[in-house]
This record gives sequence, structure tokens and C-alpha cells, in this order.
Amino acid sequence: MTLKRILLTALVAAALAGAAAFLFWQEKPAQPSRPLAKLKPSDLARIELDYDFAHVALTRAAGRWRLTAPVEDEADANSADTLAQGLLDLALGSEVSRDPSGYADYELNESSAVRVRVYTQSSAAPVLDGYVGKAAMGSAAYFRFNRDAAVYLAESIGPNLRQRGADDFRNKALLAMSVGELESLRFVKTRNGGFTLTRSSGAWAAAGRKLTAEKAAEIVLAVTSLRFTEFAPADTPPQNTGLDKPVVDLVVGGEGRSERILIGREDAGRRYAKVAGRKAVGFVSKYDVDSLLKLL
Repeated sequence: MTLKRILLTALVAAALAGAAAFLFWQEKPAQPSRPLAKLKPSDLARIELDYDFAHVALTRAAGRWRLTAPVEDEADANSADTLAQGLLDLALGSEVSRDPSGYADYELNESSAVRVRVYTQSSAAPVLDGYVGKAAMGSAAYFRFNRDAAVYLAESIGPNLRQRGADDFRNKALLAMSVGELESLRFVKTRNGGFTLTRSSGAWAAAGRKLTAEKAAEIVLAVTSLRFTEFAPADTPPQNTGLDKPVVDLVVGGEGRSERILIGREDAGRRYAKVAGRKAVGFVSKYDVDSLLKLL
């Protein structure tokens, strides 16, 4: 073999190797990109979700999340924190399409996707603005940025967002305060008249009724265990709730703040309840209320 042929063969082999490497690089999965990797939970100020003509907004201030749309209410800390951390951990992998005509196949068109916008304490514009589509492989979902044609596989934020309504982010505990924060419970009205429970040296003492410390502690536990099973529609007529003549009217105090709880009329195995400070009207289990009434 001549030297010229040897050199030509070597050049062809090098070219084929380069082409093979290029094809391999193009076909291998993209390295995940984390758009919000540099942020901490404390950096976040607001998260907005839009899906099926519904708008949900969570706002963070003084270290606490509140639901600010479509209603004003206390947010469930665990649900809000889980959503926030999932967005911070958002990892974008392979690009699967750049054809806008195929958005419907990934449920990434504006009528079927969940639009997610994230704002920080220092920016009026969203630091993340994109659409979450249907489930993909494993726990991934399809994702695209607003005003960007590329469709990606995304991890840590799944398509279950489309099942999350405003009520899923509302605090279902009637009391926003924990047992450790409570200092007093004043029963303005019960079937047997009013009385007050006050924390003293780690135990609960009653005024206006003879109660043992153990019985008083049972009442406190029953109150702090009350939870909304669901929320009533905003347009529920007040006369339907019986909250104007409650079976329980309770003012709870602790750490310089107070909350008023009203429990009203029975309705299909449940009772209307309202937290005045939260402006929340919903339903609590009749069984749980009956247990409290027996203690009272």
C-alpha cells in the first residue's frame, strides 16, 4: 500500500469517527437544566397557577404562605412548601420537540396545560413562566417555557398539578395556631353556658365551670383537632349556615393574637363552621363536633 493510500485511509477513518461521535452526542439525553437552582425557599414571593380558567395564587410574607386568589385564606404550609420545593428542584432534560403544531399531543397548549409562574422577593417579573403538560416517562411531565417553542421532559413537578384546586392549598385546620401556641380558650357560648380555659404552668385551668385538668386538656385537644372536610361556596346564604345562632362560639388566644370559631347548623352528617379571622366558611365532621359537645 502506498503512503498516499495509507494517508487517505487514515483521513476517512478519522472522518467516520468524528461523524459517529457527533451523532452519539446529538442522540444522547440532554443534561438536566435547573432554572431555579440558585434560589432558596426564602427567595420566593409568589406562585401562580392557571388551569381550566381557574387562577390560584400563593403569596409568601414573613415566612408564611397565604392563599391570595381566588380567595384570601391561610395556606396549608405543607402543600405550599411541597409545591415551592418542587419548582426549585425543577429539572429539564431532553428536548423532545420544537413544533408548536404538536403542543396538543403533549397537552401543552394554553387550554389544557397548567401555566406556572414564580416570582421572587426582588423581581416584579416572573423568574419562571412555563406550561406543564401531561405525564411522560416515569415521574416526568412535558414542559415548555412561555414564548419558547421547545418541549422538554421535566422532573420534580408532575402533571398532578391539574388536579390541584385552590381548596387543596387551603389550611384545613380550623386553628392556625398550634397547641403549644395556645394560651386561652374562651367559650362564649355552649349548650351549658360559657367558660374559659387558661394555660397555667403547663396545665389547663377552668374558670366558670368545674373541670379537672385532664378534662380541660381533652377539650383543648378536641378543639385543636377540628378540621374542615371541605369549604362552602362563597355565595352560600348566611341563613343556611346557622352561624348566627351557633352551638359553639369560641375565642382562642395565644402569642398576642386571637381567632374566633363558630360552629353552626347540621347538614347531611356535617356542620357548618367559620373561622372569623380567616373569613373561611366550611364544613366539619358532625362526629367530631358531637365529641366536643359531649365534653362541653
